[in-house]
Amino acid sequence: MHLDGVFFAMRYEIAEMLTSGGGAIVNSGSAEGHTVLRKNAASTASKHAIAGSTDAAARDYSDKRIRINDGAPDGYHAMNERARIRVLMTF
Repeated sequence: MHLDGVFFAMRYEIAEMLTSGGGAIVNSGSAEGHTVLRKNAASTASKHAIAGSTDAAARDYSDKRIRINDGAPDGYHAMNERARIRVLMTF
């Protein structure tokens, strides 16, 4: 699930939260949304879009008692895991 899924989910979640007086949304992000990986432009762009739309929505609806955050795994561990997988794939 990339940007489309996050966008449409937030659209309906926010509408419901506006009628119920607030709430919290945590979008499932990625370390790629906070860094740039080589040879992975499409995925990196999608993850940056999720992070950006999450931040924008959080600012737009903070005064309506709706908290919106991006839960991303630690970039250090994610990058090390990718490196480990690449090493394993070369054998």
